[in-house]
Amino acid sequence: MLIRLYTLRVVLLVAVLLACVGLTPSLFRALEMNNSLEVWFLEDAPALQVYRDFQEHFGSDEVIIMIYHDEEGIFTSSSLNRLEATTAALDSLPDVANVYGLANVRLLERTPVGLRASLLLDSLGPMEERLATYPWLEEHFLNEDHTATRLLIQLKASGNLDTRRGKIIREIREVAESYMPPPSVALGGVGVIFDGLNEVSLQEFGKFLGLAYLVMFLLLIVLYRNGHVVLLALGVITLSSYITLGFYGLAGLRLNMMSTLVPVILTLLGLIDVIHIVNERAHLAQSSEDNFRKALVSLKNVWRPCLFTTLTTMAGFLSLLLTPMPILRQFGLFSAIGVFLCLIFTYLLGVFFLPRVNHLAKFKISTAGLWAALYQRKTALGILALAWTVASLIGLTRIKVDTYTLGYLPEDHRVVKDHEQILEHWGDYMPLDFLIQVPDTTSVFKGEAVAQGVALTESWMKMEAVTGALSFATFTHAGMEARYGSRAEDLIHSEAAVRSMSRLMRRYYPDFHRYLVDSSGAFGRITLFGSMASAEELSVIMEEFMAIADTTLTGGARAVPSGYL
Repeated sequence: MLIRLYTLRVVLLVAVLLACVGLTPSLFRALEMNNSLEVWFLEDAPALQVYRDFQEHFGSDEVIIMIYHDEEGIFTSSSLNRLEATTAALDSLPDVANVYGLANVRLLERTPVGLRASLLLDSLGPMEERLATYPWLEEHFLNEDHTATRLLIQLKASGNLDTRRGKIIREIREVAESYMPPPSVALGGVGVIFDGLNEVSLQEFGKFLGLAYLVMFLLLIVLYRNGHVVLLALGVITLSSYITLGFYGLAGLRLNMMSTLVPVILTLLGLIDVIHIVNERAHLAQSSEDNFRKALVSLKNVWRPCLFTTLTTMAGFLSLLLTPMPILRQFGLFSAIGVFLCLIFTYLLGVFFLPRVNHLAKFKISTAGLWAALYQRKTALGILALAWTVASLIGLTRIKVDTYTLGYLPEDHRVVKDHEQILEHWGDYMPLDFLIQVPDTTSVFKGEAVAQGVALTESWMKMEAVTGALSFATFTHAGMEARYGSRAEDLIHSEAAVRSMSRLMRRYYPDFHRYLVDSSGAFGRITLFGSMASAEELSVIMEEFMAIADTTLTGGARAVPSGYL
C-alpha cells in the first residue's frame, strides 16, 4: 500500500490542491462569523419560536439605540441641526425601516377644529417648554438635564441580516459621525453586541490559530531541528484545516464561537500523528537501510496505532451527534472529519518528506534525579495532592452557570466603551419586549386590555430594574389625554373610545403605531428599558415581571416575553 501511495503521491497531491482551489469560495463563506440565535437554540426551542412569532407580527426586532450627547444642551440650534440631518440621512439608508427621535417626533394637540399633529422642530415657541407638556415623549427622548437624546433605529426585516449586520452598523456609525463629533455618539443594543461578538470571535480565531502554529513550530524545532519535519507538520495541519473549513462552508455553515476551536484542535491532534511517525523514523536512525526504506518502514510500523487513535478520537467527537444541539453536532462532525484528514495527509505528505530526513537531533532529558527527589518527598506530595483535591471540590461547588454577554468583549472594545458612555449620559438602556394579547379576539383594543396595559406598564415602571417603557397602552392613553383632557381617565375603559383613538394614532403617528401594534391589531407591544443583566439575573427579573402581569391582567389577557431574551 505504501509503495503504491509513493508512486501516486504527485497525482494525489495535485488532486488535493485542486480540491483546495475548488473549496476556496466555501472557505471564505465559512470565515464569516455567525453567533445568531438560530445557532445556539434548538429548532423547536420555545424561546426561539416566541422570537419568530414576534418577527412574524412586528417584522425585525433589531433596534439599534443611538445616544447623542452635547454638554451645551440638545436644544441649541447646532444640536438640533445635527439631529435633523442625521435622522434624515439614517432614514434614507436602505436597511433602515424607521428612525424615532426628536427630529421627527410629532406633538398631538387639540385645536378649535379638532386634533392636529405637528413636528416638534416646527414649533413657533420654545421647543423645550412645549415638549415638557408631553411627559411620555420627553421621558423617551431626553435625559434628565436635556444634554443627551435617544434615537431608536429599527432595521428592516431581512433573511440574511445576521451576515450583513456588521456592514449595516458600520454604515449607521459612519453616517452619525459624519454629522456629529464621534465622542458625542454611542451605539448600543443587542445587535451591536452580537456584531462585537462576531468581530472578537474572528480576531480570537486568528490569534489562537496563530498561537497554535507558533507553539507547533517551536516544539518541532526544539525537538528535531529539521526543516523537513516542520514542513511535514505544517502541510498536514494546513491542508486538514483548509479542507475541513471548506466542507464546513460548503454545508452552508459559518464560524461561531464553538467552531473556531476546530482548527486549533486539528493543530494539536494532527501534530500527534506527525510526532509518532517522526519518532519511529528516529528509532531507525542506526539502520543500514537507505532513507527511503527507513521512511516506508516508519510509516508502516505506526499505521495501526495511528489509525486506532484516530478512530477512537473520531468516535469521541462523533458522539456529539447524539446531542440535540445543532452547534454541538456540527462541532463534533467537522472535528471528526478534520481528525481523519490529519491521518490521511500525514501519510500522503509523509512519503514526500520522510525520505528526505537525513538527520534528527536527539533531545534528551534526564528524569532519574527528578523521580528520586519526588520519591523522597512522597508524604509531602501526598498532603499537597489531597489539599489540591479538596480545594478543587470546594471550587466545583461554587461554579455558577451564568452568562453576561458583554463580559465576552475586552474592556477596550468599541462596544464596551459605547456601553459605558451610554450609561454615563443616559442610564440603563437595554430593551426587553413583551406582547400583550387577548385570547379569542382579533384586537388588543377590546374590553379592558388597554386600561390593563396602562396599569401593567406603570407597575413595571416602579421596579428598580426598569428605567423606561414604550407601551402601546400608554401611547394610546397619551393620545386620549391630548384629545379628551381629564376625561381620558374614564374613557380609557370605553372600548369605542379606545378604538377611535387607535385609528387616530395610526393616522398621526404611523411609525410609532406600527412599532407598538401589529398590522392586524391583535397584538400590543411593550418595550421596557433597563440594565444589562446576566442570564441568571434576567431569569429572576422575568419571574417578577410575569408575577406582576399575572395579577394585573384579567379577562384572559396575557403578556408574552418576546424578541431577544
